Amino acid sequence: MNKSLNTMSVYEIKIWLKLNVCTQWSNRDINILSEVLYSEYQKNKIAGNKNRIDREYFTKMLLKGKLHYGIAPDK
Repeated sequence: MNKSLNTMSVYEIKIWLKLNVCTQWSNRDINILSEVLYSEYQKNKIAGNKNRIDREYFTKMLLKGKLHYGIAPDK
């Protein structure tokens, strides 16, 4: 996918995540992460910030999403 991450839909981000991290993350985590990333990337687009795609950032955003949905973080 050559499309910029901040112009992708939640569905497109989910597909991108499945292609890049599917073997390491569960489907539930990918669904949560895609929604949070979409929101964050839209904020970054408005603020003019660069989008991060490293594992550390994904982990932080997944934790944020789990807390938002009331899911206990994994140990």
